Amino acid sequence: MFFSRKNLKNAVLLAPALIVLQACTVTVPLDSPTPSDEAYISVDTDQTITLQFKDSQPQDLENLVGKPVPIVVESNGAPLEEHAYLLEALQKEAKARNLPLNFESSSENKLELDAYQVFHHRVSGFSPLVTVTTARLDLVLPDRTSRIAVAVKRGKVPVMSMGEINEPTFNEPHEILVKEIVAKINMVTFNNKTSDQYVAELVGKIKANIDDRETYLDVYELGFSNNSKALDALMEFSKADQEYIRLSAISGLGMIGGERSFEYLKSIHASDGLWQDRVVALKAIGDIGTEAAINYLKTERPKWKAEDNKESKWTVVVLGLFLDD
Repeated sequence: MFFSRKNLKNAVLLAPALIVLQACTVTVPLDSPTPSDEAYISVDTDQTITLQFKDSQPQDLENLVGKPVPIVVESNGAPLEEHAYLLEALQKEAKARNLPLNFESSSENKLELDAYQVFHHRVSGFSPLVTVTTARLDLVLPDRTSRIAVAVKRGKVPVMSMGEINEPTFNEPHEILVKEIVAKINMVTFNNKTSDQYVAELVGKIKANIDDRETYLDVYELGFSNNSKALDALMEFSKADQEYIRLSAISGLGMIGGERSFEYLKSIHASDGLWQDRVVALKAIGDIGTEAAINYLKTERPKWKAEDNKESKWTVVVLGLFLDD
């Protein structure tokens, strides 16, 4: 954002007010996530699957965790009812993806919500509000149980008002969260994918709009495609200068590349790059889900638990999405 002298003066005058706002409660109206535009394509005849969406979160689990900004999240003008909000969003996303997936309370198949938390942090009125939106679920089917975990990091410096944080740090991460959950359910159950043509068009769109603020959402879409044609582009975008392009690409590598991405993701985690790159690389390794990948996470957890800094705290949170205590 560019400031004229007048605007710069106003921004300077506003800064102390933002510091004061930091101590006040901030109300965030959470929108219903926008469903995907592109449906998955099936290569065979899919049988309808029913799931019971079960809230298995501990009673004492905090949804919003962080300081120093007290935040209240609302949906439709009332305090957020997490289970109902997510259930409605998952139903809409499954329909948009053309998946024969029904949510029924009587189903023996279960999608268990073990934890849903938004971690937030802000140092001062001049720093961004950072959120890490997370969810941990278990997809319980007769022949297997699959862990589904999501972690989305976003940040925004409010310039004129705290309302500027709503879209980038709350609404967009929740849209990603819902789409990723459904994408992972698809991978386990139907294994459908978006078309090669769609992936190619998406890659072209990303490259043509690489500096646009919302382009990172299209990179996430590559990760949700379940199409191996997206792998080369994700590898390329994982080295981008733009932070959220890079993070969304790294996040998708575990889903699309699987074991082929393992060594590369380990190299990102072991690098001296930004802390968020390293943390998201661990998330992507967890998505690979193989015995070697999970053992790698188990080896890393004691190291990070022994430290006490911002990176170690976020890392322990992400590791906890995949590892049971």
